[in-house]
Amino acid sequence: MGKPAIFLEKSKNNTFRSYDVPMLMKSLHQDARHGVIDLSDDDVQWFRTYSFALQQLELNTSGKSPNFNESEWGGTIEDFGKVKAMVDEMESSLVITNVGWNAGGNSLFNAPNPGMSFFNIPDPARYRQHVYYLINAHLDKLYGRS
Repeated sequence: MGKPAIFLEKSKNNTFRSYDVPMLMKSLHQDARHGVIDLSDDDVQWFRTYSFALQQLELNTSGKSPNFNESEWGGTIEDFGKVKAMVDEMESSLVITNVGWNAGGNSLFNAPNPGMSFFNIPDPARYRQHVYYLINAHLDKLYGRS
């Protein structure tokens, strides 16, 4: 058994969206129950982080937020270290620019909920492909491929 078809098919056509992540997660949970993969809470949090990254792209391309994305991570994400790591990596790869954080007066690293991140998505197609790459790499890890 290989990676979930929902991701493979839709990522080829650039049609995998944030609302597809719950179906992907259902498939991953099913594979975990059958002993195909070892799915941890950490993995689940990463997929929530990827889902939110896709939501930000969808907001950006819908015209609601054409330049500067205000990303409310609260309520969706439990591990803000993952958000910080992903945003830092995307910034260093120049997938996003002008990154800022609003931690509500607290230090980002000490606050249980850092609040919001701000960033530009200069090239939505590149951003989408980068998020797909992150998801695919995580799936490769889960399914034992390198």
